[in-house]
Amino acid sequence: MQLRRQEFAATNIAIVGLVVVASAAAFLRLLFLGQDSFWWDELASVVYSGADWQAFWSWELQSESLNLVLYYLILRPWLYLGESEFAVRSLSVIFGVLTVIAVFVLGKRLFDLRTGLIAALILAVHAFHIQFSQEARGYSLLTLLVTLSSLFFLKSIERPSWGNWAGYALTSALAGYSHFFGLLVLLAHASSLLFLSPQGVPWTRWMIAWSSSGLLLFPLVHYGLLRSVAKDPTVSETSLGQFVMAFTGYGGYPLLAVYLVPVLIVAIFAVKNWSASWGTLESWRYGFLLTWLLLPILLALGVRSIEPVFVAKYLLGCLPALVLLAAAGISRRRFPLLSGAVLIAIVALSARATFAYYTEVEKEDWRGAANLVAYRWEPGDSFLLYKPEESYFRHYLEQLGTPDSEMRPAVGSEWKGFIRSGPDREEIARFLPDEPERIWLVLVHAGNRSATGEIQAALSSKYEAEETHEFYKVRVILYSDPKSGVFGGQWNKERRVS
Repeated sequence: MQLRRQEFAATNIAIVGLVVVASAAAFLRLLFLGQDSFWWDELASVVYSGADWQAFWSWELQSESLNLVLYYLILRPWLYLGESEFAVRSLSVIFGVLTVIAVFVLGKRLFDLRTGLIAALILAVHAFHIQFSQEARGYSLLTLLVTLSSLFFLKSIERPSWGNWAGYALTSALAGYSHFFGLLVLLAHASSLLFLSPQGVPWTRWMIAWSSSGLLLFPLVHYGLLRSVAKDPTVSETSLGQFVMAFTGYGGYPLLAVYLVPVLIVAIFAVKNWSASWGTLESWRYGFLLTWLLLPILLALGVRSIEPVFVAKYLLGCLPALVLLAAAGISRRRFPLLSGAVLIAIVALSARATFAYYTEVEKEDWRGAANLVAYRWEPGDSFLLYKPEESYFRHYLEQLGTPDSEMRPAVGSEWKGFIRSGPDREEIARFLPDEPERIWLVLVHAGNRSATGEIQAALSSKYEAEETHEFYKVRVILYSDPKSGVFGGQWNKERRVS
């Protein structure tokens, strides 16, 4: 009776602790949520998720190859709540907070209440997870589904019921449709079975679950083979050092060193456990977490020479494994003072890193650029964009309530194909129309300096005056006072320009 009371009291304390941790996680993810403008990828999420079904599926199949499709499908109805930065990003906040709760449940099942609560706390204050819980992209959804898939996998190994295996097959498939890297979780789970005695694996049900996931994932695999990120200007590979710093929460070497302490403790304990009782469920759980953490990372590193996919945010689904391993090391009761000091250090250094993220990380200021153009727009003006989609810029113009008929591009949809052909300044000058009295050139992700230089040179040849405004990663140049008689006389000499 006394033992039951103690267990009941411990459970109540853990529940209260989880509520506090989840509330803190929600607060940290909602803080400054609408402060920054959407950036390129976020605008793609908003624009195409809000498009008609034909345009949506055309873009998804041709450009995304079903990558992130689950997030976009969830975002479509969510946009009815509003298209402001706060409203759209709040969906990712929900996924992020649910992941904190899911990590608690997984940690409790793997180890105990104490470990689950510590893991939830570490993830709640983790700046890298906070960052992608504040973006209108599918990475926080990926992390949630990977965690749920891992939870169902654990339950299926411990209690191999058809319900658990069905949950595993479904959540694994959904993780794949949230991002291609969700597929790597299936490989990590399969590899973890090497740490379990063959007699302890329900092979038949596991194969059925795997086959079911494979059937559900067939369209993703089929279209995914057609996709390459090598020419995507928004994709920038992460160096190994940058990756380690991101995964330990942007806290630099001090936070990295503090993380290493509990991880090394649990690694030593795992090796001892394997040598004493290899193949048991108790020893398998460490192999389960280590393969979940390391295998996707090693695979991404292994193929980086072929395809530049070693990107920290793609591997966000491995983060719960890291915090669970760290929590397992901290919760070892052999060194209580050391464990307490390590936990306090992780939370304190993570809080400092989170504050730095709030104050130092900036995003492309499309909102500021659109505000400038809309405020100073005059009848007869046109705008020209390189390289982003016109619809991205129009999103903010519409948010400002600017009538669509008043804001027109200098050229139509043929501009994208033309500029990709690599024209020189004279060809660009001939291609651009002569009518606009002023042109607003918006440059984002310029990348190809030669192309941007040729565009600016062409416009400078057609206009006397230019006025440059710099926003974060966005440059706006106003060209005015048209010239006459340049580049073959495309301007009528008799035309008078006031």
